[in-house]
Amino acid sequence: MEEPPSAALEGGSGTVPSSISAAFVLGWRLAELYDRKELPPPPEYKSDAPVPAHLPGASEMSENEVAVVILEQASSALATLSSVLKVDVPSLGALRTVLDRPGHQRDDVRREILSAYLAVRDGLAGVSPLVGISCGLGRMLADTALLSRTSKPDILTECFDTYRLANAYRWLDDLSTAFPLQSSSAVKSSLAAWENWVAELPRKNEALDPSAVDVGVIRCLRSQGEMWSRLLAGEVLPESLLGLPITSRLANGSLNEGGRLRADS
Repeated sequence: MEEPPSAALEGGSGTVPSSISAAFVLGWRLAELYDRKELPPPPEYKSDAPVPAHLPGASEMSENEVAVVILEQASSALATLSSVLKVDVPSLGALRTVLDRPGHQRDDVRREILSAYLAVRDGLAGVSPLVGISCGLGRMLADTALLSRTSKPDILTECFDTYRLANAYRWLDDLSTAFPLQSSSAVKSSLAAWENWVAELPRKNEALDPSAVDVGVIRCLRSQGEMWSRLLAGEVLPESLLGLPITSRLANGSLNEGGRLRADS
C-alpha cells in the first residue's frame, strides 16, 4: 500500500495568510485524491473479527481509509476558507457519500472530485483571485509530484513541460508576498532543477526511455513534492533548512550537482 498522506499541509504556523494556505491545501488534497491509483469502497466490516494486538498505525491503513483522511484534510481546508472569507462554499459531503458507497468504481469518486473542484475553484476565484490562484497552484504542484506514481513514465515530460511550468512560476511570483519569505523562489529553483533534469533524460523515438524512470525517481519526486507543500503551506520555514542557501538546497534537494539522483533519496 502507498504511504498515507502527510499531515504537513494542515497549517497553523501563522506565517501564511490563512486563506492562501487553506486554498493551497485544498487544491493539493483534491488533486492527490483524484490522482490515486485506487479509490476502493470501505473494507467489509466483520463484527466477529479478532481485535488487533495494538492500535493500527498509519502504514496499516486501508486504501479507503487513506482516501478518507485526504478528503477530511480537504474538508478542513474548505471550512477554513468559508470562515476566513465569510462566504458559503460547496460541501464535500456528496464526495464522502460516494467514497463510502459499497461497490463503487474509481471513476465514480473521481467524477465527484472533479465536480467539487470546479465548483470550489470557480467560487474562490470570484471572491479572491489570489485565493483561486493558490488553489490552482496546489493542484498543479500535486499533479507534478504525484502523477508519476499512477501513469506511464512519459508523464514526466508533460508535468515538466516548459510552457506548463511557466504558469507555476508566474503563480509563485503572484503569491510570493503571501507565502513565507523565500519560499516561492526556493520552490521555483527546485522546479527548474527538475525541469532541466527531465529534459536531459534519454529518449527513444521522441518518448522518454522508461528505463530512466525507476521507483527511485518516483519516490524522490514525491519526497520533493512534500517539501514544496510544506514550504508553501507554512509548515517548514525556509530558514529552518540549514546548510546551503535555501534556493540552492531546495534546487539540489533531490538531485546532485551532476543532475543525478542522490544516493540517499
